[in-house]
Amino acid sequence: MRKRLACFFFILTTIISWSLNLWPAPKKLIYLDASILPEGRLQSWRNLGALGGNFIPVFRTQPTVEVVKNQKAVNLTAVDVLLCSTFSPPASLNGRQSFTLLVKVLGPELAQRGVILTWSQQPAAGATFGLGKGIDAAFYHSTRVKLGYQQGYPEPGLWHLVAFVYDRKTVRVYVDGWLKAETSAELRIKPDKYFYLGGETATGLPLPPDPFNGYLASLELLDGAYSQLEIWNLAGRKEAIPLYPAENQTLSELALSLRWERGDEKAVSYAVYFSGAREEVEKASPKALKGKFPAAITSLEVSGLKPGQTYFWRVDQLDAQGRSLQPGIVRQFSVDDGSARDPVPHHLHGSVSPELNRLAWTP
Repeated sequence: MRKRLACFFFILTTIISWSLNLWPAPKKLIYLDASILPEGRLQSWRNLGALGGNFIPVFRTQPTVEVVKNQKAVNLTAVDVLLCSTFSPPASLNGRQSFTLLVKVLGPELAQRGVILTWSQQPAAGATFGLGKGIDAAFYHSTRVKLGYQQGYPEPGLWHLVAFVYDRKTVRVYVDGWLKAETSAELRIKPDKYFYLGGETATGLPLPPDPFNGYLASLELLDGAYSQLEIWNLAGRKEAIPLYPAENQTLSELALSLRWERGDEKAVSYAVYFSGAREEVEKASPKALKGKFPAAITSLEVSGLKPGQTYFWRVDQLDAQGRSLQPGIVRQFSVDDGSARDPVPHHLHGSVSPELNRLAWTP
């Protein structure tokens, strides 16, 4: 019997090890870390990733290394600061393989677009990542495939972890663990000869267009797609990840499905709280508890919602003993009050024709 058990566990261990080897951890192609740099002028920024090499200034102006809000970083705020790699992008960055770009950045102010990193400026085949308020500020590949920060751009003047993830089907952008934008796309990138950090290049222009104008503490480019859970944890979060409804979203339906994802690998079940009273949810009142569910269940149907009412919800993660691992994030949404809007003619319209015989509105 013991021999059979030993044989069984040996086979099981072999299978698990073989499976893990099939899915190696993503490799860091580029790893830039400002924390190890001496303060002062930066003549060269060494790449600690697998591609090796350095990033060096394109123009005479050199960036500086300084401490900004308790974080050592490279100052890329000057309009004539641009860094270029001494190595070329590998062929694997042509869009046929997944990748993840992680940057820890601070933007004092946000323009329409400030480029952090690019390895292709080719028309309809680009790979440019940045910050800003524009519709293509986060990621630009082509006029059809581009992303802004639709769900809220990073707040200026604060440090943020921004993640760009491509899994060969979808491009996603996260800020501090929260999904801010996504689009379905199969990228076809034509890598340029070099990577550029802090802006782009343009023939005939003396300065880089769309300069980053910010501070960069670290940058990692990996040859694999990180999961939502990995991005969430890298941002220092462990709570259950609330997905839907979005914070402060206004809905027209009187029934919906609350959705979330696991935020801690230790979680084996969930306790879901839902109420029209914020205090009941914040205090995890038994009155607001809608049930406890195994980890495989990540949604809950709620109905009987009332027009004009605001609702609150949270999901606590529980360990194997049923104890709370950490309090969930309290989220809120509202149900539309049902009032008609967008009247035609609009309120206090001053030039209505005497022959008007039709009124219109949006229900």
